[in-house]
Amino acid sequence: MVRRATDRIGRYGLMPTKDGWFAFWDENDRRKRSRIGCPRSTPVAEARAQFALWVRSREAGLAQDQKLTIGSIMDAYIDDRRKEGKRADKMRFQWKALAPTFEHLQPKDLVEEIVVKGEKRTRCHKYAVDRYGKGIARDTIHSELNLLRTAMAWAARRGLVPHVHVWVSSPGKPRRTALTTDQVLKLVGAIMEADHHISLLMLIALATGARKQAILDLTWDRVDLEHGVIDFNARAERDILDTSHQKGRAIVDIGDELLGALKTAHEHKKCGHVIEYRGKPAGNAEQAVATLFKRAGLAGRFLGLHALRHTLASSAAASGIDMRKVQRMLGHDDIGTTERVYVEFQRGALSEVASVGDAHITRLAR
Repeated sequence: MVRRATDRIGRYGLMPTKDGWFAFWDENDRRKRSRIGCPRSTPVAEARAQFALWVRSREAGLAQDQKLTIGSIMDAYIDDRRKEGKRADKMRFQWKALAPTFEHLQPKDLVEEIVVKGEKRTRCHKYAVDRYGKGIARDTIHSELNLLRTAMAWAARRGLVPHVHVWVSSPGKPRRTALTTDQVLKLVGAIMEADHHISLLMLIALATGARKQAILDLTWDRVDLEHGVIDFNARAERDILDTSHQKGRAIVDIGDELLGALKTAHEHKKCGHVIEYRGKPAGNAEQAVATLFKRAGLAGRFLGLHALRHTLASSAAASGIDMRKVQRMLGHDDIGTTERVYVEFQRGALSEVASVGDAHITRLAR
């Protein structure tokens, strides 16, 4: 039996249930309902007043949604993140790939069913299939769609649009980027023949596991040659409005070989930065590093300076060094990050566990 509405405003009706007062309406040949924020005990007059407010709010939201495209929402989201100190440049690069497909759509279009590989799915599914078909990496597609999901959630939290579910593809398998001992030897040979600033950059990365930007930002006032210590933490105080996540940087000891290289560089320094080029702080150096890897015969999509960070962590773990020390060296807040991301499996690392299973087989053979 269909209960009669207590009140009606346009296409919406008001109805009491045991769970409270609800608004209901028909949409796409289906009956829908929503709580209006009143318990069942609320008097009818108060429920009607709240119902009127709910209808006005919903209609205003729908009207706003019709004006807002995904492109305008994304622009507002990226600008908001920039103000908070986030990496807006990376977001803009990801949005550049998303824009041709989603820019002129509205948020509601993200949940509209379309046929993808013979099944009813969404435009996000189609986007993932198309990008993967063009040879784009799974991790890249995952990051792009995750940006879209985050931006839509941001808009919904601010009441700009109703919440919509954005499907995101799964990431790829973790990449093994730590170098083997033979690869490190080849790389060291190439480092010795590189330009001085690139050679020093690589040696610091190899010896400390520091990130590229931390090394490029390093200034001589944070290098204690007398006591053999490098402080990768920048001295500049963060703006009070900067809420971005700052990756951890460590204070590390300097090994003897690196210490010698740093002393030589200090004697010939022409500016305050450790890594300098023609008397000025060196630039990104990404292309120079890639060229050096190629000279060492180690050309590969993911073999960059960050691979040396993985290499140091994996080698330290394989040598039995306490993981808490490795964590401090890499500047991680959470030891789980060190164990999960930076310490890769090496042959023999699980030999003790394997020996337990081997013992069971020995007993069965008797």
